[in-house]
Amino acid sequence: MDYQAVFRRQPGVLALLTPDGVILDVNDGFLEAAGRGLEQVIGRNLFDAFPDNPRDPGDPGSTGPARLRDFEERYWTVVNTPVRRDDGRIALIAHKSDEVTHIVNQGRNLLADQG
Repeated sequence: MDYQAVFRRQPGVLALLTPDGVILDVNDGFLEAAGRGLEQVIGRNLFDAFPDNPRDPGDPGSTGPARLRDFEERYWTVVNTPVRRDDGRIALIAHKSDEVTHIVNQGRNLLADQG
């Protein structure tokens, strides 16, 4: 089995990025969580590949029906780990995300139940 086959089947939501945030590779969990195909994310900057929050009035770029159509509120914890070259420079960033929407919603429910 080759690297790509092993990487793609790793559990969780994983991506490999360039130091400036361009997506080089993602696993199947990333594609499933993102609801996108490989061709829609590879080669794009992570921040350009995903829409902004259309309900954030402070974001001038989040206007128009196209941005509103597919937005779903979700919360994530993210860990970015630098992968260094032999000379110490950053070669890649290993990006791991875990969805925590259920934890946020549980907290909201507890607060609502208390008063």
